[in-house]
Amino acid sequence: MASSMITLGIRAAQLVFGIILLGLTAYDKATITRDSGADLALVSHPLVALGLTASNAIFHFAGFIALAVFMSKLLFCRGSVCGSAQASIAFGAIEFLLWTTSAVFTGKEVVQGGFFPKRGAKSQGPLNPSEMKEAPAA
Repeated sequence: MASSMITLGIRAAQLVFGIILLGLTAYDKATITRDSGADLALVSHPLVALGLTASNAIFHFAGFIALAVFMSKLLFCRGSVCGSAQASIAFGAIEFLLWTTSAVFTGKEVVQGGFFPKRGAKSQGPLNPSEMKEAPAA
């Protein structure tokens, strides 16, 4: 129960920081180039969920590192665009940490539950056959 609450909190933080990061990065692109350009996957196997979560962490890591290296090579950086890019680096690092934590929790669940999910009456799904009951006839 506590693990699911922690996971829910991590997902909420990922959503908030993802929206912030998307907004800051879109602002940078729209300001610099003067044009504005224009999760939800259903996962049926725990290893797929682990792979997607870990790859998301890797992409966030690569993204914020690449932006930080780019910003460090600039001859000058001033104004709101520079501040926005620096904030994007910070929020990208936070997203990386959140996705890494999420990958660790997902990996822990995969190891505890086994690599192949159990099907049938003993599964942990929300609609176990033994829990389903019909309503009394009126």
